[in-house]
Amino acid sequence: LNKVHLVALFIKNGADTSIPNHDGSIPLALAVQENKESIVGILLHGSKNAEKDANWKNHLGEPLLVLAAENGQVNAVRVLVKYGAYPDATDYMDNTALTMAARNGNPTIISYLVENGANLNHQNMLGITPITIAAESGHFAAANYLAAQGADVNTRSFAGIAATDFYGFTSYNPTTDKP
Repeated sequence: LNKVHLVALFIKNGADTSIPNHDGSIPLALAVQENKESIVGILLHGSKNAEKDANWKNHLGEPLLVLAAENGQVNAVRVLVKYGAYPDATDYMDNTALTMAARNGNPTIISYLVENGANLNHQNMLGITPITIAAESGHFAAANYLAAQGADVNTRSFAGIAATDFYGFTSYNPTTDKP
């Protein structure tokens, strides 16, 4: 048996997937941290409190959805949202999953989060919005996509930086710009 089968077997036999280990982490957190996307789905499907588990935060205050988005785990992001993860949950720096996906220029995660109601104009502790971090990171197609979805291109961070300050960010062209 592989890990996926063992997890399914434990759940089938009544294991409570919401019980934390000695470090305080629930099994779902370990699955996200280790990029075990198929196990993420099994654990949430078998959870007695899936919404609570989907919104669990680690000892640093990082929601699983933010971690999954930061690590490019498309399927984990989808499953976490499906089971009730709040799209605008924030980490200790007030970053949302959309902020992290925009920083990495991940088109699938960006569009999925936008389709599921993520706040396009959320500012983290530095005042940075998803569109600004996308432009700052050189992900201009992602920045243009966010602009087309209604993100404010002129919102300035607390350091005075906006998406429009970055060379390469122009305006959205639906023919050529995909996130």
